[in-house]
Order: sequence, then structure tokens, then C-alpha cells
Amino acid sequence: MADSIPDNMTFAIDHEMRRITYIKTGEINKENSILSGRLINELEGFDPTYTTLVDLRKITVVNLSAADLSGIAKEISTFDRRTGKIALLIGDRTGRLVLAKLFAEVARVLNTPYTYNAFRKLQSAEAWLDSDT
Repeated sequence: MADSIPDNMTFAIDHEMRRITYIKTGEINKENSILSGRLINELEGFDPTYTTLVDLRKITVVNLSAADLSGIAKEISTFDRRTGKIALLIGDRTGRLVLAKLFAEVARVLNTPYTYNAFRKLQSAEAWLDSDT
């Protein structure tokens, strides 16, 4: 699978922390968002109960519409086996934070077995992932 991972996607699993980390750079769109979900589920050592930190701070182009957010959440929910929390780390861009929070709400409405939340700061994202709530 390592050969099929695009250069602008990095994945790591920390078994001690029980966390998957995914870093995305460059453009984000519907297609590569769905692909990243597939790749996470195919990682060697993947455990669906682990939390996931999705670091999107180095995104340079956002090519997503509101309709894309629903499509992404629906498509990923058809194959994603994760049951843990997923933190979307956005950084200081307010528009991107709003978009990520909208995506988290769409996923909640679709009753996905995992919970998304969006954060500006790494410390806040990690604290939420490590909490019991």
C-alpha cells in the first residue's frame, strides 16, 4: 500500500497512544478526502478503536462545497470501520474552521459511528482526543 499513498498525504500509527495521525498538504477536495479515509482503513496495524488526528494546517487550496461535505461523509461512512474520535486540526483560518465544524455536524446528523470535532490548536485537539467525552 505504501506505493499507493500520494506524496501530499502522511500517515502514522502510534500504538502506545492508540492514535492514527494523518497529515494532508496541498489541495483538499472531495476525491482526496474520500481516498484518505480509505487509506487510513488500509494502514498496516490499523485499529478501528484508535482516535485519529487529521492535521490540515498545511492545506494550500480548499476545493470543497457544502454539497461535497455531505457526499464525503456519506461515502466514508460506507467503508470506514473507525469507532473512535476524529479531530480535525485546522489552524488559524476561520473560514476553514467553520467548514470543518460544518463537516463534523453533517457526520453527526448521518449518525456515523465516530465523532468529528474541529480545532485551531494542536493542544486542544489532543486534549479532546485524550478525554473521555
